[in-house]
Amino acid sequence: MKKSLIILLCFPMIVFGQCFPPNGCENGTGTYTYSKDQRYVGEWLNGERHGTGTCTYSKDQRYEGEWLNGERHGKGTYYYNSSERNGQKKYVGKWDNNKKNGIGSEFYNNGIIWKGSWFEGEKEDVYSNKENYYNPNDIKGGKISSVINLKEIEKDHYYISIDFNGLKKDFVFDTGATSLAMSSDLLLELKKHGVKIRDLKIDAGSAKIASGELVSSKYYVIDNIRIGDYLLNNVVVSVGAKGVSSLCGISLFNKFSNVHWDMQKEQLILYR
Repeated sequence: MKKSLIILLCFPMIVFGQCFPPNGCENGTGTYTYSKDQRYVGEWLNGERHGTGTCTYSKDQRYEGEWLNGERHGKGTYYYNSSERNGQKKYVGKWDNNKKNGIGSEFYNNGIIWKGSWFEGEKEDVYSNKENYYNPNDIKGGKISSVINLKEIEKDHYYISIDFNGLKKDFVFDTGATSLAMSSDLLLELKKHGVKIRDLKIDAGSAKIASGELVSSKYYVIDNIRIGDYLLNNVVVSVGAKGVSSLCGISLFNKFSNVHWDMQKEQLILYR
């Protein structure tokens, strides 16, 4: 009679829908496994996620922060698993009833950061790191207002003088342009002059200026820019190819609380 040899193989067993330790997910601290990729590790109250904890929803997608009665509520960070260049990387800020609500920052894979306030999951009053916006702390100078005399190139076309750490450059005052724009060779000249410049590592793509020309550019931030009686910091500029015209678009003036253009006197009045 032949004997049969039975070999039992033991594999680790993962049980879904259970808590460890068994009583930790009622009141206290415990880990609840919902599925292979989904689990919550943190504090509980009356059987609900409540307090501080981390919920993993899928690979690289999770929420770390505060909870209230089973919902994301309070301060927390949500990590997205998007691999797309323009996809979201993470959100850091306030939550209410599982929705972004209050002050926060949203980070994208392409380097863009949105900061400001959200309401019920939607952007309400936000700005990005690739645009100029009004921040009183970025303006140095005691005067309430400053008058800028424009230099006329030809009829209805003007230059505006901008000082970069003592190096003065003329820019075409172009209301049809969005950014404060310059060429890569001018940027190099500013660097050699000791101007403080930070590369945002954000591709601005191609933009059409008033002349109809398409210009590819990248975003940089420059400090110590003097215009009139004011010294500006954290000014976003777009830098295009060598030889691109220097344009002063409306973006620069978003750094001020208000701007008045007196066409008859050929003046700009900047308000701190």
